[in-house]
Amino acid sequence: MDLPLKARYPLLNVVEAVEKCWVERDDVAWNGLAELDWELVPRALNVVLKEPLLASDCQQLRQASAQQVLHLRRTVVLEEIS
Repeated sequence: MDLPLKARYPLLNVVEAVEKCWVERDDVAWNGLAELDWELVPRALNVVLKEPLLASDCQQLRQASAQQVLHLRRTVVLEEIS
């Protein structure tokens, strides 16, 4: 597992689609949270998906993401990073 990702997964395609990032300030055992740009993601994924992501799918994913972040903010203290 010490090899870089590209060596282990030669078909890997990295997409820079992170819109916002957060970390938890009170030493919770996870590295952070990211919100994706759902306009960039389908452009990268639709070339390999059997059924492409539609705009309505992306809107639902964006809404679900916002709800999850809201719920998480009620549970832990998140600090936005850029």
